[in-house]
Amino acid sequence: MDESIAVTPPPPAEQGFNMGYMELLTGPLSALALAIIMIYTIGRWLAKFVPTVVAKYMEQTDKTIEQLDKLNTSMQEHSDRCNQQTEAIVEKVRSTSAGLHARLNTIEPMIIKIEANQSKSPPDQL
Repeated sequence: MDESIAVTPPPPAEQGFNMGYMELLTGPLSALALAIIMIYTIGRWLAKFVPTVVAKYMEQTDKTIEQLDKLNTSMQEHSDRCNQQTEAIVEKVRSTSAGLHARLNTIEPMIIKIEANQSKSPPDQL
């Protein structure tokens, strides 16, 4: 055998190295303890972190609701103004068309006479 590759045997238990400690550090009991410590630490961190995130989210939601209420009020006022303007325009159109109709009623007999005279006269006199 080659002497450069020497395998050293583990130290015996009587030299101060106890295998029981090694089993405690690397066995299922230590894994359980590590998991419990991790869950406890993560739980404490979440207990500090989550309420601040939720509070910020709720504050932002409240601001959004307020802005939407303002927008809704503004849109309602704008809609009311548009309805008033539309009613004013419709009333103006109705009064204008009524005025035109009244004027046309007075000149309608004259127009009928003019059309009758033109249809009787020969085309070369036009």
